Amino acid sequence: MPGIRLRVDATVDDPLVPDLPLARRLETDEALGFKLSLSSSGSYQLLASLSQFATIQGYIIAFDQAVTVRFAGQSDAGQAVNAGGFLIGMDTTIDNTGNTGIEVLYSGGGTLVVRGQAYGA
Repeated sequence: MPGIRLRVDATVDDPLVPDLPLARRLETDEALGFKLSLSSSGSYQLLASLSQFATIQGYIIAFDQAVTVRFAGQSDAGQAVNAGGFLIGMDTTIDNTGNTGIEVLYSGGGTLVVRGQAYGA
């Protein structure tokens, strides 16, 4: 069965920064939209929906609570994201071995809602 050919165009146009506009085109074999609810935890949680990808080549992920995000099993402090914030990655090569490509730490109590799209192979 042939994969999905997806085209995502993103353009940044800022006259105050030299060499912009910047445009990227991403074509991937698979695309996935998801919405997850995660309980508060003292440890990083996997985004189970992304387990279909061996490599994550792009993502748009939004969070309704403050979180910390780690990529490809990294062990440092990760990337802090405020409530209502989102992350976008284009032309990435994130190893998703063991489904550790993108992990989220949420310890604020209650439930975290994670929404997004991921692209990969």
